[in-house]
Amino acid sequence: MIELDAASTGEAAAFVAEVERLAAAGPPPHTLPIDEQRAAMAAGAEPPLDEAVEARIGGVPVRILEPGPEPGVARGRGTYLHIHGGGWTMGSNAWQDRRLWRLGRAAGVRVVSIEYRLAPEHPFPAGLDDCLTVAEHLADGDSATVIGGESAGAHLAALVLIRLGDRFCGANLAYGCFDLGMSDSQRNWGSRHVIISTPAIRWHIDQLLPGLDERARRSPAISPLFADLAGLPPALLTVGTEDPMFDDSVQLAARWPGAELDVYPGGFHAFDLFPLRMAEVARQRQQHFVRRCLDNG
Repeated sequence: MIELDAASTGEAAAFVAEVERLAAAGPPPHTLPIDEQRAAMAAGAEPPLDEAVEARIGGVPVRILEPGPEPGVARGRGTYLHIHGGGWTMGSNAWQDRRLWRLGRAAGVRVVSIEYRLAPEHPFPAGLDDCLTVAEHLADGDSATVIGGESAGAHLAALVLIRLGDRFCGANLAYGCFDLGMSDSQRNWGSRHVIISTPAIRWHIDQLLPGLDERARRSPAISPLFADLAGLPPALLTVGTEDPMFDDSVQLAARWPGAELDVYPGGFHAFDLFPLRMAEVARQRQQHFVRRCLDNG
């Protein structure tokens, strides 16, 4: 458990209360048409950076960020491959430029962020195939590569590692959905909507995996929690105690050889994407982990 002061946990609790208040004023987000859900998520995103370069790797769209390193950090240490979240149905690789720019400076890396295909238009494994295409190209290069993602992006990053793990030197996995048959914490959270809820999680998984029952969704090819994790590189798993994905990270960390688990008291789903004291602690710990992987990679 990460130790936080009362100001940090109190700030997070106040943020959660406000999120719940706003959510109660309208229909559950997952009941809206997918275009409206995507537009709402886009409206809350940070504007992209002009410094980002749009390119294609193996035909897949990516954004490339090459910030100069912070003082004392070596330049050209490797690549951070990022996979964005959004329930496999929303999100964009252009919405976290500032966070990824800071990570790139702190770790002395270039950042490559993937614009993978989204469900329901492109159900599994289309998005994973895009991530594998980019990952294979980068892993064939000369520099060390750390892979990472948040939420649905952490799920996809874990699946990439299960297939290509010995070609990466680390994994930064934040509050991922690692049991697509729905872990106990996912099922028991209920309708309380703090970024996500049990009904919303079920809806998103249904878009990704239409027609598959619970047993099929727990196939090792789909749910990292049930896969063979032997030989995988070091991983940092980040999750908060107030996250429906809590069990997913805790249980995966218990099975992942050499994994580090950072649990944030009062942390909610996607807490590190918001301007909170708790989030800054998490971001710095993730940056240090990436730098450490490259030092040892």
